[in-house]
Amino acid sequence: MAWAASSYRLLRSAGMRIIRPAALIAALLVSMTVTGCSASDVCTAVGWNNVVSIDIDGTAGDVAAIELCEDSVCAVVAPVQQAVEAPTVVATLMPEDLATLAPTSAATDLPFFVAHVDERTWYVSTDMTTPDALTVRALSPAGDVLVAEEVALDWRRVGGSAQCGGPSEAGPITLDIP
Repeated sequence: MAWAASSYRLLRSAGMRIIRPAALIAALLVSMTVTGCSASDVCTAVGWNNVVSIDIDGTAGDVAAIELCEDSVCAVVAPVQQAVEAPTVVATLMPEDLATLAPTSAATDLPFFVAHVDERTWYVSTDMTTPDALTVRALSPAGDVLVAEEVALDWRRVGGSAQCGGPSEAGPITLDIP
């Protein structure tokens, strides 16, 4: 009888070793189902850029820059800095210099980056925003506005998912330069 009791205890402890992990896995699956969490609901994209394509018709050679304006505030293509042979001199300000330092006006920070792709094509990259409408302006080398046009943007998602979002494209917008 002692043999039967020890065999029962041995079988019971072996069974518990199998049952405990299985019960833990089952509880995990039930809790994931009940709370609505699953591996397929994870959003991996944490940031992206959206792109607007702008095509130039007419005398494209007259266009030196493209400006995008939202609520009367414009962002322009950043000037390309040329490499220089001479070293750049950097001044270090001392604390007493900071007391007399007057602030200078700075460019307005807008979430647009303008890139000149070729003679007739420009890309405008935005952060994760998708504005409904913008004003697009083409500028001459002298800074004169050649054409300004209010455009409605029709965004199409080209990556990610409906649930998590993702990069989008709009355009192409065509500007006719006289």
